[in-house]
Amino acid sequence: TVIGEELLFRGVLLPKMSGVFGRRDWIANGVLFGLYHLHQPWTIFSSILDGVFLLALPSRRFRSAWIGIAVHSGQAVFFVFIALGLVLGFA
Repeated sequence: TVIGEELLFRGVLLPKMSGVFGRRDWIANGVLFGLYHLHQPWTIFSSILDGVFLLALPSRRFRSAWIGIAVHSGQAVFFVFIALGLVLGFA
């Protein structure tokens, strides 16, 4: 889902959103990304913040969805290691 979300939001939507939102397209893209996670209401606020500042802004700045993919993937790997540490009793 990481690659799919990033390709959709940063690869397809973000470049097209500049025509509607102008220079603030990255903010609208991050908010839309957070609202996309409506099925997890406890994470909407953090998804909006992550979507705006960690995913959309760098992707817009460097004009590449790869930045968003790398950051989003890094977050997923980090949480997998935390979960494994808790389950296996290392933490």
